[in-house]
Amino acid sequence: MKATKFFKWSVWVIWLLVGTSCHDSKTYTSVVSDMDGCAAAPVIAFSSGAFFEQGELEALNSAAYFRIEVPPEGAWYQLETENALLPVYSFDPVLSLLSADGSTPIGSVDDSLITATTDSFYVYYAPGGQSLCVKLESYQNWTESSLAAQHVDHALNYAVRFMQNSTMSSQYDVSAAGVSNDTTAEATHVAMVPVDAADTVGEVASADNTYSFVHGRLDSVADADVYAFTTGDAETISGVSLNMRTGAGNPLSGISGSGTTATVQIEILDSTEQLIASMSMDRLRRDILANLSPQTTYFIRVSGAPGWTPGANDFYSLYLFSTPSENFAFEAVSDNDSYETAELLALEPTVDGYQVGSWLGTLDELDTVDVFRIELSIQHYLLMFCTGATMGSGIQNFTVTAVNVTSGMETELQSGVESDVPIEWSDGNNATASYILLPAGTTYLQVTGVPSEFPSSHLYYCSLALAGASK
Repeated sequence: MKATKFFKWSVWVIWLLVGTSCHDSKTYTSVVSDMDGCAAAPVIAFSSGAFFEQGELEALNSAAYFRIEVPPEGAWYQLETENALLPVYSFDPVLSLLSADGSTPIGSVDDSLITATTDSFYVYYAPGGQSLCVKLESYQNWTESSLAAQHVDHALNYAVRFMQNSTMSSQYDVSAAGVSNDTTAEATHVAMVPVDAADTVGEVASADNTYSFVHGRLDSVADADVYAFTTGDAETISGVSLNMRTGAGNPLSGISGSGTTATVQIEILDSTEQLIASMSMDRLRRDILANLSPQTTYFIRVSGAPGWTPGANDFYSLYLFSTPSENFAFEAVSDNDSYETAELLALEPTVDGYQVGSWLGTLDELDTVDVFRIELSIQHYLLMFCTGATMGSGIQNFTVTAVNVTSGMETELQSGVESDVPIEWSDGNNATASYILLPAGTTYLQVTGVPSEFPSSHLYYCSLALAGASK
């Protein structure tokens, strides 16, 4: 199975949900206050629109500060850390954007909003005529965790890269320059570029894997921006991820926010303007995924989500990606609709002792149930993440149920928290992560859902990891 951005992202999500749940907290004072740090921050000198610096924090509860002078016409800023450039992993960084004097938080992003990495990465639009303060700190300091006071026996190195009006792999909303792109006839063409080894997005380096960023602003409730892109020579899995979260974030809850006041709706249309997939942004709905035909033009329409009210800075930032369908592991059989015909999941070992797997499946009006099975010789913990409607696929009432068969009898699994409760998780349209202990034997995973009226893109995605009960 080839690695893909979507696979890595979902495995990272379930790791975060389990791995970060045990942070204990206490309130303490940072080495320097934000107001003092911003007052002393050096002004960033952009060279050809870029700024890069490597440095070292004094302690986990300290921070580094930088100052941005925004040009009068306003500017787009790409803010990121680059742990991959460091000789060894040092700490989990968080980038925050503050008002010039440090008194007002604007946005804070922990892990990248679009890829499986501990690096902070996001885009912000700054109106002209102001100064901004950028703060780099550890996750522990950001969330006021007691771990921030913990002694570390290594240097807390960091690497940051800030871009001003970056043109690399980026397309901007032309309506900002007075050019209309409200309809498919006026659509702005997006040039998808190949992923290379120097790419920081997290994709596998390949000319067949392509991506682009799209940044824009919504002028009103009635405003819509339309973009067009053309697929390559092979059938592709294409998608849109939101490189944005509304608001400034909530550090004490570990929730990122990129500073936008926009809440967007994303739609994928085919060349006849028929709707393929649709998604209204909220905390869970962050990705659209669609199986698209080769050498075909498709459209992405960005508008305000139903009920959205324009705010002070209604920008959006999207990440478009495309990869040949063969790079994904699809469900191998089409008649796996019962325990008797359940598909055996192919799992791969990792260097740290886990077994992992993922797959794409399809539910339609003739196939509303898929069943898979796992064979275990000893008990294991199951970490699983499945998503249906959260990626705009048009599957409603998406539900995943786990059932264990022991000694020839069908039994319901027990939750690690509650006993005598079926292991089933669903909130009607979205499935979320689950963390349960599986006994030895055969476990069946049953996926069900009702396809919507969308003509295609009835996809769902599942990713799981198995760990021995001793881990």
